[in-house]
Amino acid sequence: MMKSKLYSDLVKQIENATGPVQAVVQIRHADSNHSIPPADEVGPLVKTVFDRVEKICGQAAMRTNVLQNVASAIVEANPCFLRVLIAQPEVISAIPNEISQSLVIPPIDKRPA
Repeated sequence: MMKSKLYSDLVKQIENATGPVQAVVQIRHADSNHSIPPADEVGPLVKTVFDRVEKICGQAAMRTNVLQNVASAIVEANPCFLRVLIAQPEVISAIPNEISQSLVIPPIDKRPA
């Protein structure tokens, strides 16, 4: 598995999970050089990859949503499924569906009201 294609928060979520984890994965054809497949090929490609992962892991994803126009899939699955999934050659990147960090930037030297 290439660490560079993973968001560190996803790795932490998988390692510390006591239940299912949600992730967003972007895919490509295994034999291409990071080119995004056409929208009509994304669904069958995701199914092929997910079926392969299910055979390896022994469990299917709990929920999936294929985003054909951006060659991505949102998946909710157990940690084993996600570990195997992100190791597949078709996976370009994987990020958590939920980020644990707050996206709010706290004020610095806030003036009194």
